[in-house]
Amino acid sequence: MDQPGGMVCPRCEPETALREWGPGGALHACPRCGGTFVDEGDLGVMIPGLPRLYALTTDAPISLDADRALACPRCRRGMAERVLRGSDEALSVCGACRGAWLPDGMVDRLKPLAVVARRPREEAAEDARPRAQSDDAQLAFSRVEFGGPFASFFALPSVFVLAALLFRTELGKLISYLVGMPFHELGHAIVSWLGGRFAIPLPFMTFYLGGRSVWVFALLWLAVAALMYYGWRERRPFVIVLGAVVMALQVTFTFVISEHKLDEYFYLGGQLGEIALSTLALSAFYFKLPDRVRWDFWRWFALLPSAICLLRARNTWAASVGDLKKMPLGAALGSQDDGDLNRLLREYGWRPQEIADFFSRATYVALAVLLILFMWHAVAYRRRQGATPVAAP
Repeated sequence: MDQPGGMVCPRCEPETALREWGPGGALHACPRCGGTFVDEGDLGVMIPGLPRLYALTTDAPISLDADRALACPRCRRGMAERVLRGSDEALSVCGACRGAWLPDGMVDRLKPLAVVARRPREEAAEDARPRAQSDDAQLAFSRVEFGGPFASFFALPSVFVLAALLFRTELGKLISYLVGMPFHELGHAIVSWLGGRFAIPLPFMTFYLGGRSVWVFALLWLAVAALMYYGWRERRPFVIVLGAVVMALQVTFTFVISEHKLDEYFYLGGQLGEIALSTLALSAFYFKLPDRVRWDFWRWFALLPSAICLLRARNTWAASVGDLKKMPLGAALGSQDDGDLNRLLREYGWRPQEIADFFSRATYVALAVLLILFMWHAVAYRRRQGATPVAAP
C-alpha cells in the first residue's frame, strides 16, 4: 500500500492533518470531522466480500456549487461525489488514485453490505464496471447523465420539433441569426487556420492577414494535439477522432491545395460553417468531451440554437434550389455585389444552380449524419438495457 505523508483533511484543510489508524495504517482519519480516507483495495481487505464502491453507489445529483468538489488528500485532484444506494449518504471517490473519502462512521455502516460469496462471473462483471466508469470518477463536478433514456430517444427529435415551431416566430428567426452569424464567420476563420493563415473572426466579417505561416500551422497543431491528449487521458474517442480529422485537413489545406483554391474554400466556408458547425454541436451531444469543458451540462443548452441554425440553412437552400432569386447574395456589411456567393460566381466560375445544389446537398448530409447517430445511440441504449442484470434484493 502506498504510504502517503502529510495528507490534510479535504473538509478541514489546511489546519487538520490526517492520522493513520486501522490495520497497518490503512485508513487516514481527520480528528476534527471524523472523515476517513482509504484506498478502495484496502477497504475491500478490511471488509471481506464488500463490493466495489461503484456498485454500492450512484452518481450524486448535479451541483453548480464550484466549492462542493473535495480535493483528494493524496493527489489533490477533484473527487467525484457519489451517493450510497438506498440512502442519502454521500462519499467522494478519486478517479486518479482510487482513494475514497468516507464521512464519519461510514466504514462501520459499510460492513453489513458485504456478501459472503460471489460467483466468478458476477465478480468479473463487477470488477469491470469501475473500469468502464473510471473516466467519470475523475470529474470534479457531479455528472449530467450521458446515455440515459431521454438523451437516447427523445432529446434530438424533441429539439427539432421545438426548433421547427420556434423558427416560425420572430424570436426563432432572431436566434437563428444570432447563432448563424458567428458560425458563418468561424467557418471562414477555420478554413484560414487550416490553410496556415492568421484569421480573426469578427461580427459580420472575418479578416485574414498575409499568406501562409508556419507559426499558424504550429499553433493550431499544438492546440489540437493538446485537445487530443486530454481526450486520450480521459478516454474520449470522439475527441481523438475529431482531432485526427482536423490534423489531416490541416496538412491538406496547408501543403497540398493552392492559394487560389484556398481562397475559394474561404468563401465557401461561411455558409458551410453554419451547416457543419451546427451539425457538429448537435452530434457532440452524444459524446463526452474533456472534463474541463463541462460538456455534459452545456451540451443541453447548445441543442436548440444549433437545431434552429441548421433548419434555417436547410430552409434557405431548399428554397434557393427552386427559386434562385431567394439565394442569399450580398454581404451583411457592404454592397449587394460584395458577398461570398457573389465572389464564387464572379471569380471562381460557379453557376447559381451549382451553388444552390451544393449547399442543399450539404444540409441533407448533415441531417443524415444526425439521423444515423440518433439511431445508433438509441439501439445502443436498448442493448445496454437488455444486457443489464437485475440486482439481487
